Amino acid sequence: MLPTQLLRVQIRGGYIKPVYAELSHENLYLAEKLINIFKSFINKKLKELEDELNEAETIAESEGYNYKFIKGLITLLKRRLTIKETTLSYDPLFIRLEIFKTVNQLYRGFALTQEERKNVIDLVAQKLNINHDDVENGFRAVYEEENTIDNFQEISPEELIKLYNLSLTQTLLFKCTNLVADIKTTGHKTRQILWSIKRNGLLYMAEKINESVRITIDGPASIIKQTERYGTNLAKTLPLIISADHWNIEASIIRKTRYKNKHLTYKFITNDTNKHLYPVQLLEGTVIYDSSLEEDFHKRFNTLKSDWTIIREPEPLVVGTKIFIPDFVFIRNNEKIYLEIVGFWTKEYIKRKIEKMRDLKNVKMIIAIDESIDEFKTEELPHTIIKFKRSLPSYEVLKTLNSLSPKNITKEMTELKITGESQLINVNLDGMTLSDAIEVFKTHNISDANLEIILEKLGYKVEWNTLDPNKTIIRKIKK
Repeated sequence: MLPTQLLRVQIRGGYIKPVYAELSHENLYLAEKLINIFKSFINKKLKELEDELNEAETIAESEGYNYKFIKGLITLLKRRLTIKETTLSYDPLFIRLEIFKTVNQLYRGFALTQEERKNVIDLVAQKLNINHDDVENGFRAVYEEENTIDNFQEISPEELIKLYNLSLTQTLLFKCTNLVADIKTTGHKTRQILWSIKRNGLLYMAEKINESVRITIDGPASIIKQTERYGTNLAKTLPLIISADHWNIEASIIRKTRYKNKHLTYKFITNDTNKHLYPVQLLEGTVIYDSSLEEDFHKRFNTLKSDWTIIREPEPLVVGTKIFIPDFVFIRNNEKIYLEIVGFWTKEYIKRKIEKMRDLKNVKMIIAIDESIDEFKTEELPHTIIKFKRSLPSYEVLKTLNSLSPKNITKEMTELKITGESQLINVNLDGMTLSDAIEVFKTHNISDANLEIILEKLGYKVEWNTLDPNKTIIRKIKK
């Protein structure tokens, strides 16, 4: 993303689009020239690079290049620099303070000649027991341009031009009220894109439209708070969307006009026919939490050492034509219970969220809501509600999980390497003869080798009044 002042757009009718840089010979030539300048200044001071770039800008402008285009390329290249800060035995600010104190004492605040300046530097060096050059370096070290360039992450001219076009689009979308992306790609990549959007904390809705997935994202201009962070996160999402095999993006952009400072809304449209203008994006698998609230909860729940496994970002749940990705899923044996934590919202987003969660009737889900959010009508939801204040208590969630799914004997049976027994949980064996119980076991393909152990785990005991299995009775253990 580029600074707003470097954004170049074309407006026609109600439509707006960035002024993209074509991969022309002229643009590639300028990009290569600037890249070579950056490469040649490794191990030199940043100030020296700035001087060279100023000269290159002047020449490029005289050749007809737009100054915003030149500045944009330079801005992107500067982000690929690694700066080596000056290391000194004394804090540079302390050295400057000593210099100013000495100047005030000897020359009433102004060292007007080179001789006076040298005298001050020598006195400070003597006082701090360091050499003259260290004092000189310390005096200048607070200025960024005095730092040395340590490295430059190389990029090809073509990649730089594509990165510039992507950055222009990201800057334009910073003022959007909504973005609708239709993507068509593999299921795995779709899931990665949706996860990435969720990780970036964007307010979104996903739904199936024929063979495509439509993702509707609330834009930064529609969010009440965290606009800058939200806009940056939306910018991070754009490369992910255009990594799909086929995509179409439509966004509503708010732009201030010169006439009476009015704000007008324009339509921005781009699709995969413009794919050649953008860089190829590889999806990463890094886990990023929507908020510190979720991250803290995840860490605290793991310290409980329960028999529930907690997983961040489970598989998407399909609700009719819509897609919903809960924040967490808890798994014990073969049972899953989902958790959705309600963070910051807009009223419209709450409405959409409730609609989806209300239709999720066939899954077990806990909704954790900050009690300060009064727009959330919990009575509309077929799920278990937990209200919290600032921090979600992990133990409260664990208690709720256990109440929703009382611990059964299945896990213990699994530990005994006995399979198929879960089907017996709902069979009433109380009063049944041992021979009949063995037949029941056979119908469920369970060996009777561990019959007593299984019965005990199920809450039964065998009344061994006789060795005849036709007369031995199974009894439910009364609690």
